[in-house]
Amino acid sequence: MSASHEDYSGWVPALHQGINFYHDNLLDRWVVSGINRIVFLNHSSYEVLKRCDGKTDLGTICDELCDSGIFQQATVHDNVLNIIQDFDINGYICNLINNHA
Repeated sequence: MSASHEDYSGWVPALHQGINFYHDNLLDRWVVSGINRIVFLNHSSYEVLKRCDGKTDLGTICDELCDSGIFQQATVHDNVLNIIQDFDINGYICNLINNHA
């Protein structure tokens, strides 16, 4: 069962320890790896994850992505929260504020 968007509203997301976030030059793609899994990122997921630095809250991440034109203002919050939720459920990111694991 997935959590509601309200569960993520106060998050300051960061990659879990042991998660690698890198550019694969051979395939020219961004990759996140760990937990015996490799995920090739689309542009939207890359833009969200690169902002998961443990210092920036979700509201600021949404504002940055909206200002950059990556997402439309009407959909930015839902898109960002869906990406955060997916990577949280799969164990790639955590909330540094509440030490969510």
